Amino acid sequence: MEHPILTSIRRAGFTPLGWFEPGAADSVPHDAKFVILVGNAGPEMFRRFAQERDHRSAKIDDWTRDVMAGLAEDLSAKAVFPFDTPPLPFLTWARRAGAAWPQHSPDVRAVACVSRRPAFSRGL
Repeated sequence: MEHPILTSIRRAGFTPLGWFEPGAADSVPHDAKFVILVGNAGPEMFRRFAQERDHRSAKIDDWTRDVMAGLAEDLSAKAVFPFDTPPLPFLTWARRAGAAWPQHSPDVRAVACVSRRPAFSRGL
């Protein structure tokens, strides 16, 4: 059975790419105890974007910020984005989460900084 956090991410049209428990050297904001990388790994996100976007200002980053802010709030988390400034070490986090290799960088759309460790992480 899948954990409700992972199910919520998938229902929102995104894909949980990986997760990890951050240490001080990871520079994760919001005093997060657990980090989930959220991205795109298929057509679902683009289908949802095509249906919901504002056709006058069809910026995927703005849409992602709106959708992920609501999702993060539902998950009692804070969302940070690779298009925010100052830049955060998203590629380093992707490697820590097992979601990136030297020849492949994932399409990370956001990171959910969770204030407590989800129960599903204990067995991973």
